[in-house]
Amino acid sequence: SCGPPLLNTGITIHSPETGVQLTEDHIGEIQLHSPSVAAGYWRNKAATAAAFPKPGTLRTGDLGFLHKGEIYLTGRVKDLIIIRGRKLHPQDIETCLAALLPPATGANAIAAFEFAGNESGSGMLGLLIEAPRTWVSGLRRSDGEITAHVRNIRQAVAESFDVIADLIAFVAPGCFPRTSS
Repeated sequence: SCGPPLLNTGITIHSPETGVQLTEDHIGEIQLHSPSVAAGYWRNKAATAAAFPKPGTLRTGDLGFLHKGEIYLTGRVKDLIIIRGRKLHPQDIETCLAALLPPATGANAIAAFEFAGNESGSGMLGLLIEAPRTWVSGLRRSDGEITAHVRNIRQAVAESFDVIADLIAFVAPGCFPRTSS
């Protein structure tokens, strides 16, 4: 929990798609209501209209829910992966794969993301798995080791999230950009 809202500040949770206010314990976009909320962005009417639906209200872009008056953050609206109408949190997929991969992979970074890869315009799921070069180069295609790992990953994603991992790539350490946050 992040705790309750501060004095003179209200929090409501809304559907990111429709803007409809959601009830307690439902995940949606957090909106902040306060007289201290800015009037908008400097000389940017489009961004102001999107982020400030009415005076004193800010669409934060954060996902979360209220439970017994306390705020719980679950992610960011922009991070959601949407495939065939299913909304997936990338961290859920990444945690699932971290538990699945054998310790020998030394996988210390996994990224799940959506990309546009087909003509239908529907999102596709991509997975990047950082693994030591020694492990990746030790896999032998002729023995089917790579195929077996990819098959296990696809099966786990399909069973856990009811989507197909369209792209799976093992990458060398240091390939993932890091941020301070």
